[in-house]
Amino acid sequence: MQQTALRDPELLGISPEAHLPASSWIDAALAAFERDGYCLLRNAVDPGLCDEVVRDYGRYLSENPQEAVENVDNIGRHLRLVNFHLWSDAAMRLGATTPPMKFLDRLFGAPASLYTSLFFEYSTEQSVHRDSPFFETFPRNLFVGVWFALEDIDPKSGPLFVHAGGHRKDSHPDACVAEARQRWPEATGDELVSAALEIYYRNVAEVAAACAPPTVLPIRKGDAVIWHALAPHGGSPAVEKTLTRRSMVFHCTPQDVQVYQQNVFFLHQGDPPPPRYGYKAAYNRQVALAGGTAFQK
Repeated sequence: MQQTALRDPELLGISPEAHLPASSWIDAALAAFERDGYCLLRNAVDPGLCDEVVRDYGRYLSENPQEAVENVDNIGRHLRLVNFHLWSDAAMRLGATTPPMKFLDRLFGAPASLYTSLFFEYSTEQSVHRDSPFFETFPRNLFVGVWFALEDIDPKSGPLFVHAGGHRKDSHPDACVAEARQRWPEATGDELVSAALEIYYRNVAEVAAACAPPTVLPIRKGDAVIWHALAPHGGSPAVEKTLTRRSMVFHCTPQDVQVYQQNVFFLHQGDPPPPRYGYKAAYNRQVALAGGTAFQK
């Protein structure tokens, strides 16, 4: 399938003419990304493709009824679904063929590839955090998140928020591990990583609060948000918890860049570890085979 052109390449704070070539809106997006740690692309995806993805999600639930029943939160909302793009061709097209990938090709200076994805039926209401500990690369931070709105996002549903500029100040994992060892000298392995992660996220919250108030993004169906690995972000509290916030996040890297997890982020020294997974090709993109499609506990 051919990549679709941006129907209206309006960026948050920037309103270029719809007929501008790709290089112009990408330049504007790169400037926003460098300044704020994220950029918002308006109308990046055809609404028809959004609808296809949502229909496929409904089909997944109907074809896996036991899994659907078992994977709900304490008020009956479905948990986020990992790697839906490996099950749904529409979701694969969403991640692999739409204009945000052109932006990533420029950003990385290499073809962008898909690592993993998450389908959200509802807001996570997740407190401010960074993705970096769970997406460790060599060199570090060769990762971005790309979030697609599959419906208009109601302000009461727990919309996405980002702290602009928070990507510029890092919280160094070695310092977090050192503090964890000092506070919990008996901790080893997973316990030490968990303690360091707690300290890391405490530091992220402090950085976020100091750099800028949270920007709650006014997102419509077909919009895409792209954020830096160090961008502090989260999900706002849902005023009406039964409102859906259907969306997908793709975790992307340059081609052939492997992603490791928090144990490597905090404890690994030296050369990169051995590769964790292989790849397949889809729609002229490299796609990681890093786990199957399943709900995330």
